[in-house]
Amino acid sequence: MLYARVIMAMERGDRQRAVAAVAEELALAPPDAEAVVDRLWRRRQQEIPAKETMAEPWYSHPLALVGILVVGLVFVVALTLLLSRP
Repeated sequence: MLYARVIMAMERGDRQRAVAAVAEELALAPPDAEAVVDRLWRRRQQEIPAKETMAEPWYSHPLALVGILVVGLVFVVALTLLLSRP
């Protein structure tokens, strides 16, 4: 529970609240509580995968634009054929 409180406070940018929560829960002096918060925050940052390791979105692929254009062209041709029928 303490870990979640610290991480939520740090994600909101409220470091003082995170330090206060650790100091209260573990009965630590503020410098020691700051060290604990820093350690927990570093651990959290290591758990989050780096952007470089994440998969690229489908639309960044070089052939994505070609695929979109082909689908659009097929749609236009089909619509034209449907509307040109008597």
